[in-house]
Amino acid sequence: MLKRRCPKCHAEARFTGPQHLSPATTCLTTREGVATVFLAVDHCAADCVGIHAARPGTRFEALEPLRQGIREHLGGYSADIARGLALRHDHGSQFMSDHFQDELRFLGITSSPAFVREPEGNGCVERFIRTLKEQLLWVRTFETVEELRLALLEFKERYNREWLIERHRYATPQQARQRLLACPVVAAWGVDLARGVASIVQTAQRLNGVGVVMQPTKSASGRRGIALDQDTVAVLKAHRARQNELRLALGAARQENGLVFSGPLGEPMNPNRLSHAFHDLAHKAGSPGLRLHDLRHGHAAGLIEAGVHAKVVQERLGHASAAFTMQVYGHVAAGLQADAAQRFAGLMADRAGSARG
Repeated sequence: MLKRRCPKCHAEARFTGPQHLSPATTCLTTREGVATVFLAVDHCAADCVGIHAARPGTRFEALEPLRQGIREHLGGYSADIARGLALRHDHGSQFMSDHFQDELRFLGITSSPAFVREPEGNGCVERFIRTLKEQLLWVRTFETVEELRLALLEFKERYNREWLIERHRYATPQQARQRLLACPVVAAWGVDLARGVASIVQTAQRLNGVGVVMQPTKSASGRRGIALDQDTVAVLKAHRARQNELRLALGAARQENGLVFSGPLGEPMNPNRLSHAFHDLAHKAGSPGLRLHDLRHGHAAGLIEAGVHAKVVQERLGHASAAFTMQVYGHVAAGLQADAAQRFAGLMADRAGSARG
């Protein structure tokens, strides 16, 4: 006999770069009553990295999926082994307890509470829980918590190996993780200087009471590679050399988060600080009204005016489709109508001349 209840406790951290979710749901066993099912789902690869069942579902049991994921994917369990990861959770007593928070600090994980009853998991963990219920919890009866726990571990392996994820172009979570970990741009610095490609895999966001945490991009199309010109690559090479010197000088005091631009200790930079710094530079340059985000719009408009294909512009901006890009920047393309007409007239004139000749 199974009892259906809504997911109620959510958390997330990062293993493959973006995020990882750790919520809880419940299941009624016939001999031992209601058990709490805790699980951990990587937001980026969408694979289940840890799953556990316990009765009762205490703050100690809530950590088990994270322990499983850290041991499997980080190769151990020790102080600061997960530094650079961030854990998103709600204000449930399991996650706000001193024991849970102390364990996160021991591991080096940043605690990132969400609003009450708003896990902000972009639906990733909710989809996994729905699949877990439809494929296991609602179709099988469990007598004991131990029987349930073993079935959950088997389901975790089968899900990662066989379940197809639409946003990964119908690859399995296991295949998606292998692809992400094999990517040298993501695994290293975020910029492949040899190929001249910058990888956009996450964004920085400032959360009240928490600080700056790294979040996944808004959509799958937001995770992309952007080709760089030679001058930009040269500037980044010099920046990389200065960063390496700082790393040697600071030693273990510097965090290694793989960020191209960071604070002195390798920590994520506050986006507001960047905006204020750019405002000062724009004012000194004689453009006091120019915003940092205006550079993105200027880049897009310049590409369109230069005749770059809309599909290329869409990929560089991370839009979902070229149609959306042209909807936003259609006013720029409209100004090119006269030039297009003149080019077409010239083409027809050349063909007419060739035919007469």
